[in-house]
Amino acid sequence: MKIKTHSSLLSAFLAFSVMTSMASAQDTARYAGVSTIGQKGVTRTVNDIMKAPDLISPIRHLNSILKATEFEVERKHLPQNPASPRSSQWPPPTGSAGNGNSGIASPQGIGLQFDGDAGTGIYPPDTFGAVGPTQIMVTTNGRVRVWNKDGTAGPLNVTLDSFFSGVGGASGTSDPRVTYDRVSQRWFVVCLNLTSPNRIMLGVSSGPTITGTGSFTFYFVAVPSAFADYPSLGVDANGVYVGENTFNTALTSFLGCNITVIQKSSVLSGGPIFSTRFQVATSSGAGPFAPRGVDNDDPASTEGYIIGPDNATFGTLMMRKVFNPGSNAPTISGNLSIPVLSTTFPEDVPASGSTSRLDSLDDRIFHAQMHLNRKTGLRTIWCAHNIEVDANGNASSVGSRNGARWYEVNPATPSLVQAGTSFDNSGSPMYRWIPSCAMSGQGHMALAFNAANASSFVRCQCAGRLYSDPLGTVQAPTEAFASSVAYNAGLQNGAYRWGDYSMVNVDPADDQTMWAMMEYPGSASQWRIRVVKLIAPPPSAVTTVTPNSANPGDTLNVTVSGSPASGSEYYDTDANYPARLVAAFSGGGITVNSITFNHSNPQQFVANITVAGNAASGARNLTVTNPDGQNVTGNGVFTVNAGGTQETLAPTAQQVVLGQISSGDLASLAADDSNAERMCRFILPNRSSPFVVTNLTYTTTKSTLSAISMRVKAKMTLVGQFAIKLGLKDQTQANVFDTILAETTIGTSYATFTGNASGTLSKYLSGSSIVGQISVRNTGPVPGSGNWCTDFEFAQLDVTGN
Repeated sequence: MKIKTHSSLLSAFLAFSVMTSMASAQDTARYAGVSTIGQKGVTRTVNDIMKAPDLISPIRHLNSILKATEFEVERKHLPQNPASPRSSQWPPPTGSAGNGNSGIASPQGIGLQFDGDAGTGIYPPDTFGAVGPTQIMVTTNGRVRVWNKDGTAGPLNVTLDSFFSGVGGASGTSDPRVTYDRVSQRWFVVCLNLTSPNRIMLGVSSGPTITGTGSFTFYFVAVPSAFADYPSLGVDANGVYVGENTFNTALTSFLGCNITVIQKSSVLSGGPIFSTRFQVATSSGAGPFAPRGVDNDDPASTEGYIIGPDNATFGTLMMRKVFNPGSNAPTISGNLSIPVLSTTFPEDVPASGSTSRLDSLDDRIFHAQMHLNRKTGLRTIWCAHNIEVDANGNASSVGSRNGARWYEVNPATPSLVQAGTSFDNSGSPMYRWIPSCAMSGQGHMALAFNAANASSFVRCQCAGRLYSDPLGTVQAPTEAFASSVAYNAGLQNGAYRWGDYSMVNVDPADDQTMWAMMEYPGSASQWRIRVVKLIAPPPSAVTTVTPNSANPGDTLNVTVSGSPASGSEYYDTDANYPARLVAAFSGGGITVNSITFNHSNPQQFVANITVAGNAASGARNLTVTNPDGQNVTGNGVFTVNAGGTQETLAPTAQQVVLGQISSGDLASLAADDSNAERMCRFILPNRSSPFVVTNLTYTTTKSTLSAISMRVKAKMTLVGQFAIKLGLKDQTQANVFDTILAETTIGTSYATFTGNASGTLSKYLSGSSIVGQISVRNTGPVPGSGNWCTDFEFAQLDVTGN
């Protein structure tokens, strides 16, 4: 392709912008599919699955033949979409491209990593996996395994044939994929069997944690008069979406692409499975090629999404929407064309010691998933594929390198939000291929892929971008793992089979951590799958807490502010996640009651705290922990003031609000007289009566308060049912009294009843006055008739402060 001049490139971008803005106008037609009611599910416990012998189907050798059908889809000479500009990123770069080898390394640090599976004899391995709240499930062509997040083995490790033996029809299995659905808290595993026509098989877990006593329920959908290949798996609130490339039963011709929409509710309750099949592309017509069902964890979603590169042109993503996917009559939209940057077919990859190149498949999307960016409030689709590029990252059939092209798509429009390319712009470039990507709740993106060239063994690399990075850019890759051996296995059509999948998952426990899964060679004939934890930037260093001090007894809001560095920020999830933003003060005596976090300002949050009345004075450290467990500590950023001294107050004035006092005056009873019957008598009507309410005014010398306790000594004069409660007046509001002692039974012997104030104590102080309230009532019934009495000796206030 001739390189465009600056003016023609600008014209192409303008045309591209118009095309993308018009994409939503195509969403007009709705088409019905062919629905089928299948069989009920077959449920097996994990213990039972593990007890069964490891099955390896005698027709497993057909896998190498069947996988070759993917090469029979001719895509190398597709025409380019004329609206697709030739560039490495969208929006167009304002300076030098930031997607090559220059720049800082990926913002996600490399954490724990381990081998999820290894094998020989089955090529390609179809390396894939998913992450749940506490576990990781890895699926490959040959095995299903569960790992704990610390890399220790979980309770499931079985051949793929054994796992699906209840619905496989005595056939071999191939092309497994797995996803963890946060909405239903279930694991979904999809697979194909190797008969022709074949079956789409589905396993659904009984819960979020895979245990020996937990189970999977297995279902299948028969493919009508065809062979389904290269399935996708997308799960949302209502549906399970399995896309496929479809071949005739003789495996000699490509028939087009289909999507099977499975009613999710039918496979959460034992079946029978209900599915609807739609053709989304003919053998040469427009439509999503190798269609990917989109994972979406939005519990409020009402429509499903299918996406893939156009079957008829380069430079186009094609989307379909599925309407009413949870019903018995789902429908699908027509093609929704999304012009993207120009694309082309990738080259097979040279690698050190390999006698033939490694297979790069084609320009298909490897996975698609949708996630919420909490900063923008938008849910967008993220996906990636490999294409051949030149030294500037532009699509080129003579570029002599592959780049990892990634996209963010707004499905509502639909339109392209941004796109970029991770590529090597050096003179001896590394080929980057089999990429997948995902976006965390913070809006950061991670991209994982393999890399190799003629002088380098295969590597597992990860790149990424921060939400704040310029749109369309991605930072330089970080190497997670480098193989030390050559790979020479699974030769087909002149290349060693590789992939066919990769995966990047957002951790559903914290919405920050991401996990990548990629293939690498363990020996000349052995493939392995590498599981890599990608760590989000840490929380920001604590710089200020405002206000930075409080008195004992105070309840107040403090604003915590941080200093950003290399993407550091505070982050919080929501009540649907097990991990949240946490703040804790050293030294004890300070309780963090709640945290208010605004995602638009991730360098700050507000904590509501209570300082205990007996909290020790002095400087305190504040430790802030993000949901992923990373934390920072600000030393000495908050101070508890000295608590002051305590004084005991007698009431200086008394006001009867409701009811009657027959004798005595609480305001004159300054101290306990050891039950000498110096009493103030409240008259209570018989039976269930209203409260008798008296307000008492106290005069204090304190100007700040750290603790308030009201102590009242009382008894009943007769056997009966009486109750007392205590309150303090909120001086900032008219006629509002806060209860500091809930309704409590009074006995026939003198006892002291104490109520302790909490919260913001300053609101109870007006000048030098504090107003307490005693409320007494007969809870009845009592013997006889008439009025009864409650006797009081004192009502004192203990005040601590300065």
